[in-house]
Amino acid sequence: MVRQTRWGLDELTLKWHLSLPQSWGVASQSSPSNVISDLEVLADALEGLELAAPIGPDHWADRRDRVVKTIRSYLIPRIRDPLRPLVVVFAGPTGAGKSTLLNSVAGAELSRTGPLRPTTKSPVVFAAVGRSQSYHVIGGVACKVVTGKAKILGELTLVDTPDIDSTEAGHRRQAETLIDNADVVIFVTSAMRYADLVPWEVLRRAESRGAPVIPVLNRIRRTSEGARHDYQHQLDAEGLDSELMAVHEYNMDSGRQMVPAAAIRRLRGRLVDLVEHRRSEASNTVASVMKATIDQARDVVSHAQSRIEETGSWNVRLDTLFSPDVDRLAMRVEQHHLGDLDPKAIAALEGSRRFRIRRFLAKNGQTPHEMTEASRRIVHLVAGSVEADLRRAVIEADVRRALDSPLPVEIHPEIMLAVLNWKASLEEGLVTLKHPYRDTALLLELAFTVDDRAELAEAFETVAPDLSSYALRTGSRWSLEADLAPIYESVKERVRRAVVSPASTTDDIQLVRDALSVLRVRELSARV
Repeated sequence: MVRQTRWGLDELTLKWHLSLPQSWGVASQSSPSNVISDLEVLADALEGLELAAPIGPDHWADRRDRVVKTIRSYLIPRIRDPLRPLVVVFAGPTGAGKSTLLNSVAGAELSRTGPLRPTTKSPVVFAAVGRSQSYHVIGGVACKVVTGKAKILGELTLVDTPDIDSTEAGHRRQAETLIDNADVVIFVTSAMRYADLVPWEVLRRAESRGAPVIPVLNRIRRTSEGARHDYQHQLDAEGLDSELMAVHEYNMDSGRQMVPAAAIRRLRGRLVDLVEHRRSEASNTVASVMKATIDQARDVVSHAQSRIEETGSWNVRLDTLFSPDVDRLAMRVEQHHLGDLDPKAIAALEGSRRFRIRRFLAKNGQTPHEMTEASRRIVHLVAGSVEADLRRAVIEADVRRALDSPLPVEIHPEIMLAVLNWKASLEEGLVTLKHPYRDTALLLELAFTVDDRAELAEAFETVAPDLSSYALRTGSRWSLEADLAPIYESVKERVRRAVVSPASTTDDIQLVRDALSVLRVRELSARV
């Protein structure tokens, strides 16, 4: 039988001693309020860290949130009230017999059992009379509270959780949250379910907290002894320092929802040991959870630092991918883009200069409508190449799965407007030329900007011998890239918003490191 413990109000210092590592006990200058304050600072600092990955799934934000919840929902309340009953959470897969074991440990039929799965659809807490208000919400999970006068409830509060592998996804989340707020986890499985993936995932999560985990293989038969040995071997191989409790199957009377006391003698004895261990002023649960939580906080900080570097590298890559570069467009102006204007024929007249060129253009030149149509063809060629280049950048960034569409629907008219603005700026640069040279020179400059073949340059300088084709081409390319820059920037920002969350700053990281250092200094000073 578990003995009740009565503590006097003058034992506040002893309570604090029980709630922390012995090195932080009564000899130190630390106090519960000081460490609670330090933990609150750490939780606040951790919440300020941005941890999502630049691309793809990432679970570090969940790890950060778990650390914060452990601090606020478990460590701080336990330090404030170190002698409240130990919270014992029963968790496990469907049909493992959690509710029956809980009833058996309690010595009363408190939790409903039955053939339909899942039987426990929401968390149920069994607490001592007068303590119900403490357990209506645990770690943000609403619970049904049942009170009783069983002697064991003076030392232990028992929690029955929904099945961790239920078809209801929320059941697993509830069970994991309750596990994260437990002083002891009794992890129940069966010979049929002990090797399943989900139970192992939850078991590893429970072990990572640092609080005691008691694995139970329930309903063992003579024919399933091999499962018991195999399960223990797997626990050892995983490095889970837990002794397996085996509960043999017993024939229960009709309507009974408890196994005989003999079946759970070792399990009850283990719980009694935990209570007695606590009485001996060597409670390690809070100390162990504190250490595991601080280690996890350090891991989060390390990831945040790497996240800054990763985000910086990713942003440089986006800048490279989404920068306008006429050279990368690699366009070739074909004769059909120029209509009847033959650059080779014009260039062949270079020796005859203006008189021969004037006669050639008068005889073979295009009408104003034809010149406008030829310029329109090149404008569309450039606009189409720019749009293709932006699609190429999105593909190379490998972020299409994060976007509703590779490019926004309004991108095409924006590109057309930018290219038309570029064409207008070239027309202004040729305003000193007379007709019919001006329209011909404009068409050739449009073509030569995006396609640097020598014949286009020669034809341009034949039509406009006083202008340097390559000097104009340099300015024309700069103008085109400048007009396109806002469009490339907008697409880059769209990609960035879709796949890159804001990164933590070095100041954010330093706040967490400072909070961790304060906790470390308190521990070291207590040892001196």
